[in-house]
Amino acid sequence: MNKLMRKWVKALRSGKYKQGRGALYKHSNSTYCCLGVLCKVFDPKFDFDKANSKGFLPMRVVKALGIDEWYFSDKHDGTDIMLDTEHYGTEPATALNDDFDQSFKDIANIIERTFGEGREVGTNA
Repeated sequence: MNKLMRKWVKALRSGKYKQGRGALYKHSNSTYCCLGVLCKVFDPKFDFDKANSKGFLPMRVVKALGIDEWYFSDKHDGTDIMLDTEHYGTEPATALNDDFDQSFKDIANIIERTFGEGREVGTNA
């Protein structure tokens, strides 16, 4: 795991971010998807209004994680990150957040399981 990923995991566990579904960030109730938290960690001034509204990451954020392209789940308007789960197999982060109702702490554990120290997952990990 690179520095950005470690900061993301820490932020997910911090309790600072209220979890939401369906978008990186929702202004109406100030909630974040797990990937929205990553965007804030990547750039505290991240402009969610300029980012796509479908809940997928801009490629510049994904590339900063330094993970192998196998873990990218490309969408026509953005990118998701594939995570190895214990119970559901390999799933996109957005599905774990939105469809499987995994808490931020659960997702942080899954990120560590997928990209933990010593794993050969990318050139910058």
